[in-house]
Amino acid sequence: MKFFRRDEWALPAKKYVFTNDEINKIEAEIYRQLNATSVSYWTTRIAILIALQTGMRPQEIQGLKWSNLVDDGRYKVFRINNSWNEKEKQFNGHLKSRPKGEFRLTLPLPEPLLQLLEKFKHCQNSFLFEHDMANKSDLIMLNIKDYRLCALGYPIVQHSMNDMLKELCDKIGINSKDCNISMYTCRHTVATKLGNTPGMSYPWAANRMGHTVKMFMKTYVHVDEDRNVEMSDLIMNDN
Repeated sequence: MKFFRRDEWALPAKKYVFTNDEINKIEAEIYRQLNATSVSYWTTRIAILIALQTGMRPQEIQGLKWSNLVDDGRYKVFRINNSWNEKEKQFNGHLKSRPKGEFRLTLPLPEPLLQLLEKFKHCQNSFLFEHDMANKSDLIMLNIKDYRLCALGYPIVQHSMNDMLKELCDKIGINSKDCNISMYTCRHTVATKLGNTPGMSYPWAANRMGHTVKMFMKTYVHVDEDRNVEMSDLIMNDN
């Protein structure tokens, strides 16, 4: 058996984390584009907004249903127990690493996103009615851009979400420093913001993200660039 020195280990791939300013710019650009495009082009952009707020996995976002939007105390959240299998083109019947039937709640949804979802639901229904189609699976992410896929009841595909996110980042001038940008960038960003929030309950945060606390901290929580100055000031003020 061969043992490797520590300096021979391969470094894990760096994960890019959006700053608060970049998140605000992405969201602002999405809302600007929504006002300038037809509803059939809204779905991927709304998927990105949901990812930036909840950190949900892309397959979970694909499988979202309108009935998943529920009350959680004073807030609205998604109550999910399913995800979409893009390869098999069907629901998985469960969440990742969860038994069939077990559900979890997501992070709370902000009011602007809730208002947008309400508007989108109305527009989606009108679009389907005008084209004599139905949303038999109650999907939020139903692929209304492609009539054939819409008729089959399929959601938007992951590469469309990834491509749109990269396009938005290019549009507003985000430099990812050679790190790959994908929908999982949103997940890493949300987890990092949670992990760096003072007073945050890590068990609560991990549960809302669909992970154990160990995996949540090890895999998804990174250094938050937005807190660099704040943490440096904290150290200097203690000296």
